[in-house]
Amino acid sequence: MEPEDELIVQLDALEAALAGAQDMTGAFTAELARMKEQMVFTQREVNSLSAGIGGGLRRAFDGVVFDGLRLSDALKTVARSIVDTLYSVSVRPVQGALGSLFLAFAVFTSSPFTRLDPAPFQGASLNPLLQDPALAVHPPLLY
Repeated sequence: MEPEDELIVQLDALEAALAGAQDMTGAFTAELARMKEQMVFTQREVNSLSAGIGGGLRRAFDGVVFDGLRLSDALKTVARSIVDTLYSVSVRPVQGALGSLFLAFAVFTSSPFTRLDPAPFQGASLNPLLQDPALAVHPPLLY
């Protein structure tokens, strides 16, 4: 084998190795972007927790120092603020999902903006949203 041929074989092997490295770099960059999104969400949640717990500690400190609050009552204030903050942070995603679900239901299954064809005589008809069969089940489920 001549040196030029050997050099070409080595260049082909190097190009194949670099192509694999390029794919790996692309996958790594995509994973970093995904992690960055998660970190932004986590940072928001941590800031919310920090603000809630810090506010509880501040109220407890002010109560002990300025209002003459007993230490046990101040600790109850801190515990209550921690519980309320954790509850608020944990319920927020569920509340958002339920709100999206209700919005999608209202818009896609029985939109109040659909036209009635033909138009009812002197408006004597129900809004399309009120004609939905789910409304027959909904009120009894509330009670």
